Amino acid sequence: MLKAKDTGDDLTDLLMNSPTAARDRFVAFAFCWADMLVELDTSRRILFAVGATKQLLGVQPEAIIGRNFMELVSVKDRVLVEQLLFMTSKRGRIDNVTIRLQGQKGPTPPVAFAGHVLPDRKDHFFLALRTQAHLDDKGVAEQGVNRDKSTGLLSKDSFSAMAVQTLKDNNAELTLVNMTGFQSFYDSLDEGERQVLLNTVGTTPRANSLGGDSAGEVGDGKFGIVHAAGLDVTALEAKLAEATKAFDPAGKGVAAQSATVDMDMTGVDEADLAKGLVYTINNFKEQAGDKFNVKDIAANMDNLVK
Repeated sequence: MLKAKDTGDDLTDLLMNSPTAARDRFVAFAFCWADMLVELDTSRRILFAVGATKQLLGVQPEAIIGRNFMELVSVKDRVLVEQLLFMTSKRGRIDNVTIRLQGQKGPTPPVAFAGHVLPDRKDHFFLALRTQAHLDDKGVAEQGVNRDKSTGLLSKDSFSAMAVQTLKDNNAELTLVNMTGFQSFYDSLDEGERQVLLNTVGTTPRANSLGGDSAGEVGDGKFGIVHAAGLDVTALEAKLAEATKAFDPAGKGVAAQSATVDMDMTGVDEADLAKGLVYTINNFKEQAGDKFNVKDIAANMDNLVK
């Protein structure tokens, strides 16, 4: 009996640790959080899909195998997702970003989007998506949070409220970006070009922010971004400027100027942080054209909360 019991235990161990069992176990773990799992190759082609594709996209998982994943992303979020995938190929991970997919009846409600790249799996992308309905039917309000319907950027007040908590709870920094002359440049474009420009310029701050959803438009051509410490803001400025050059026959576009508030949050009272942040963002919004220096505003913010 003892030998038979040992044999049974050995067989159980073999079955439980087989490659198939290991795969099923990891899929089960993933579904503790995700509703849909997708594997992409480096060309964004879907190699594997499982989960709630019927509910999200209107088709069974096998129907999307071989398709380009970007076709399944809402048009307004494609620039964001493409940038996230590009950055993930360098950094290895996407952390809980909010996007929309393109269902059979149009854009889906918001879904949380996470993923990572495995170099030993030919640099394939492993993505997880989770449903989270938090926009109203107009697409602008979510549990008291307001954002621009076109870009997904938070409004000035919603960004200020988010930034206070995020800066307090994370090793994060605040960067203010000004694109002088953006509004007049925007007004010079036709309607179709305006929408594409907004999508591109709006998603760049989001893609570089914490969780992909910690950026706001605080004025015409003025953005606030809460991001991980050490973000390459020079590259961010260049990306924003490059996005406008594509719409300018002269190839000049609109330059971006930014400054980062690098504060020591030790001992900072949340109420003081909130007051300093609101004052700074209001001041940033009200200053006209190029008659101010965004770096001076960022420095004043640091002084206000000390």
